[in-house]
Amino acid sequence: MITPTRRVLGCCALLAMAGAPAATITIQCPDKFPAEAIHFSAAPTGWTPYAPNALEARTAELMYGPPSSYTYAAPTTFHEGKRRDVGVWGASATGENWLQCGYGAGRELTLSQRLPPVTDCTITMHKDTQGNVVKVSASCRLAAAGPNR
Repeated sequence: MITPTRRVLGCCALLAMAGAPAATITIQCPDKFPAEAIHFSAAPTGWTPYAPNALEARTAELMYGPPSSYTYAAPTTFHEGKRRDVGVWGASATGENWLQCGYGAGRELTLSQRLPPVTDCTITMHKDTQGNVVKVSASCRLAAAGPNR
């Protein structure tokens, strides 16, 4: 039997949980992709490939599938600033979300990571005083685990 006291306590516990902030994860793109990790499987006859420098992280974005799917998501908001650029991406309804970090001036190389179920991600490109991106990080809100998960 549920007494009035238990009913009130249960109601208060539900309200307390509903007001609790969502858990977040923070992911930082590796700062550099080392030159020695770049391998060329073949080169045209007479040409010698060479990667002189590490490629630095320049950008990141949310994808709605693995890199081979090319399912790039558009940010819902994006703000370019003097010391940082910040974009907010909503998560895919299908639940397959990936963070893709871009390296080099034109994203010549990317590293991607599948994310756990999230509701949205805020991606920040931190800049030095000259405006060069020096760090790329993402903060994503984890989706609440439902009773059927």
